[in-house]
Amino acid sequence: MRYIIAFVLSLLLVSCGGGGSSNNALPENPPAPPSISEACEDYDDNIKRCRFTWDNISRTYYIKIPIQASENNSLPLLISMHGYGGNALSHINYTNFKNIADREGFYLIYPQGANLPSYLGGSTHWNVGGFTSKSTIDDLGFINQIIENVSLNYNLNKNRIYATGMSNGGYMSYALACNMSDKIAAIASVTGSMTNDTYNECATTRPVPVLQIHGLRDVIVPYIGNEGSKSIIDVMGFWAQNNSCELEPSRAVTDFEDFAIYYDYYESCLNNTEVQLILSSKMGHTWPWAYEEGFSASEDIWSFISKFTLYGKIQ
Repeated sequence: MRYIIAFVLSLLLVSCGGGGSSNNALPENPPAPPSISEACEDYDDNIKRCRFTWDNISRTYYIKIPIQASENNSLPLLISMHGYGGNALSHINYTNFKNIADREGFYLIYPQGANLPSYLGGSTHWNVGGFTSKSTIDDLGFINQIIENVSLNYNLNKNRIYATGMSNGGYMSYALACNMSDKIAAIASVTGSMTNDTYNECATTRPVPVLQIHGLRDVIVPYIGNEGSKSIIDVMGFWAQNNSCELEPSRAVTDFEDFAIYYDYYESCLNNTEVQLILSSKMGHTWPWAYEEGFSASEDIWSFISKFTLYGKIQ
């Protein structure tokens, strides 16, 4: 099984003292971080803005505290990441996970990506190799530290930590699944993919449930892939193999007047995990809502990821 082989190889590399790395390699799986102080302030209704220094850079994230939160109520956590050049505040608005968090009862994190150097354009981003390969930002460590900080301040169910994101944030979700599968229970990517670096260096230690949402009219992250990204078919095949699922999916179709939505299910996965693709024939590079695209990404994401813990499907 792919994830077992990768885990054994990683142990062999550690015992041999290394194995080399390239400039395009993702940062190594971060160790448990030390306790780092942060400053938080009220930003909006039950939303706080928090800052701390990571890798000598001031980093920011927003946390939505659900109405069910209490010292005695252990709740899941969803990390949702914006796209390349985007920001956490706009991501809060167009995903609208806030209402779902209050309805279903989970903490919600919106981290802010760091800026590339000015000579590289200065865009906010997540370092996933590939098209961000010149970045030196330690985003894996940053997300890891957010999880540690939140778990110290709130009653967090550490077996139910999830990640999602749009575009570059979707790429980062895959990077987290590959590098932090001991902490991330399930992921969902919207209009994202896997860079060649993430794909080639992925080293999960367990099956990870994956949902991919994509559109056939996406020209920013094409369904067929490009020089910097794997095709969505390759991505789904990778996770079907990693999770020991059947490699040929079953398909359901919802037909509308001028478009269709295809639901591909990779079944019989190890540990009752799942791999699923939602593919729209008309969707471009956008976060889909029911009134525009015939389905709600935010609702479908929570419906999918919330079924799982680190140990498999919730019975």
